[in-house]
Amino acid sequence: MLKSDYLTYSNPITNISTLVLWMKGSGFALGSLSCQAVQQNTKLQQEVNTLQQQVRQLTAANQAIRQQLTAENQAIRQQLTDCTTSLSTNQQQLRQCNEQLNACNTQVTQLTSQLTTCQGELLSFTSVETEFQVCAPISGAISCTNQGCFLGCYPLALRTLYNIP
Repeated sequence: MLKSDYLTYSNPITNISTLVLWMKGSGFALGSLSCQAVQQNTKLQQEVNTLQQQVRQLTAANQAIRQQLTAENQAIRQQLTDCTTSLSTNQQQLRQCNEQLNACNTQVTQLTSQLTTCQGELLSFTSVETEFQVCAPISGAISCTNQGCFLGCYPLALRTLYNIP
């Protein structure tokens, strides 16, 4: 087959592999081809095939990375939701604790007031006890009254404090 036959062949040759197959089928001996363009085309086709394989590998790796990032993103979003829920719960508990603390502070204030009253009464009782000790040795109701004491030598302050008739 002549070169002109190749040019007029009805089925167009689109790459070097098709050309080699056509040449084999047409009786060309591949060893007799020394055309530099054919060798260059073969080399370029191999490089294209290698690059296409690399593109497929990179595409697959890219897809795997996207899937991993999507999964990590979903996990992070879930953590954010969990943290938001936990924060809301903690804020509610903090409000409740603050309310309880305020109630306790009110009770402490009331107890402090009661303690102050009790301390005042204790001082009053101490004073009454001291007066009783002074009045006790006096004998007789008249001498008790003359000394500022009443019935059984109790101090008058005690009578006034407890409204004793």
